[in-house]
Order: sequence, then structure tokens, then C-alpha cells
Amino acid sequence: MIFSAIRFSKMIKLGHTLFALPFALSAIMLAYSEGKSLTLEICLYIILAFVGARAFAMGFNRIADRKFDAKNPRTKNRELAAGNISLIASIFYTFLFGTLLVFSAFMLNTLCFYLSFPALIFLAFYSYTKRFTSLAHYVLGFAIAMAPLGAWIAITSSMNLGIIIFSLALLFHISGFDLLYSLQDEKFDKANNLFSIPSKFGGRFAKKLSLITFAFALICLFATGFLFDLNFIYFLGISIVGFIYFSEHIIIKFSSLRHIKLVFFNMNACISLLIFIAITLSVLIEC
Repeated sequence: MIFSAIRFSKMIKLGHTLFALPFALSAIMLAYSEGKSLTLEICLYIILAFVGARAFAMGFNRIADRKFDAKNPRTKNRELAAGNISLIASIFYTFLFGTLLVFSAFMLNTLCFYLSFPALIFLAFYSYTKRFTSLAHYVLGFAIAMAPLGAWIAITSSMNLGIIIFSLALLFHISGFDLLYSLQDEKFDKANNLFSIPSKFGGRFAKKLSLITFAFALICLFATGFLFDLNFIYFLGISIVGFIYFSEHIIIKFSSLRHIKLVFFNMNACISLLIFIAITLSVLIEC
């Protein structure tokens, strides 16, 4: 049981939670900046709900794509595709994390509880979008963008324009990185009738679209600062984020795919943490 749990954590790349979790934590700080009260219990259940949602989504994706993963040279060594974890165990843990999301949402408030069910359905639906639309990158972005929106609803039981714009920033942020990451599978997707921007329009177009997508993310991040009346520390941090976006585009442009892991993993996590730190410092200094 312990070994299968470890293999499942590897299968869903649990460590990659750092990519979007800082956005959910940032939403908590933005709610605090609006005068909403926070407790350790609320923050804990928000984190648990996020972990449950991401693990469920990744687990379901690995289950749905197991046959494609087994055929793809890049993914054939993934735990489920390689047979290092059974399908039954994968389904069990995926269901378990889905339950964690629902339970955590129930402990937060009634609205979160009701919304957790359509959220699970949408997270599962994403895994099939690559079979019929090249917009799968943006569907993934939308799925992950529910994190800060969900955290905000957990605290305020409402929505406002500021948190919607911030969630859009995450949508474009994740979509842009996924566009670049999918460059690795351009030939495989074409050969297996899978839809992606690179396989349909080519790698050069995907790189340009990624840069445009990052530009939209940056616009939304700057707009978030104005809507929440954040101070110069936040805008300094976002300016650095803009520089990182431009840098990763240059890296991919001149080094092909050799540094894709540096761009996708290191820079992705760096940007998420930088945004969280910028928001946290801006909010705490004003308090």
C-alpha cells in the first residue's frame, strides 16, 4: 500500500503542485487585503482542496491517456504506462483525492461544496479535450485557474472583478507554458491524431502564440495590482515576471527543446512563487 502510494505520487508529479498553489495562496492574501478574516483552519482546508483537485486531475489524466503514454517515447516510462502501478490502484488513489477535494470544500462552506462536483467533472473532462480540439492548452489553463477563484470563494462566498482577472492571469500563464511543453510531442500528436497547437499549426506558430499568451498573463497581473490597489513592491515583482517570460521565450527560440525542462519546471515555479511573494509583501506592508 505504501509503495503504491509513493508510485502514485510520482505518477502525478506531486512536487509540481508548486506551479499553481502559490496562486491559490495569493488569492488568500488578496482576500485578506480586502478586510476578510482568515483562520488557520480555512487556509488548511483551501490547501487540502487544492491538493485534492490537482492530484485527482493528474491521476485521471494518466488513467485516460495510459495507452497514448505507453506508445510515446517521452512518456512510456511513466508509472502507469510502464506497469509500475496497477490501474486499480491508480483509480483508487484518484478517487481518494477527489474525495479529499469534496470533503475540504464541505468544511469550507456550502457554496464550495456544491461547486466541487462540477469542478471534478471539468477536471476529468480536460483529459479528453486533446482528442477533439487544439484548444486543450487553454482548457487546461481554465481548469487550473479555478484554484485562486476557489480560494477566494472559500473565504468570501462571492466573486469580484479583481479575482476574475487574477484567475485569468493564471489561465494564460499555464496555457503559455503548456504550449511550449507540447512542442515535445508535435510529431507524436500528428501520428496519433491528437490535437494540439504545434501538431496542427506547427512549432513556430505555437512559440509565437505562447509569447502572446504570456503577454495577456502579464496584462492581467498588472490589472490585478490596480484593481486591488497593491503597492510598488507588487508592480516591481510583476515587472521581473515579465522579464522572465521574455527570457524563457529567448531560451526556447535559440536552444530548440534542449532546455524545455528548465523553462517549464524551474521558471514556471519561480514565477508562481514570485507573484505570491510580491502580493504578500505588498499586502502586509499596507496593513
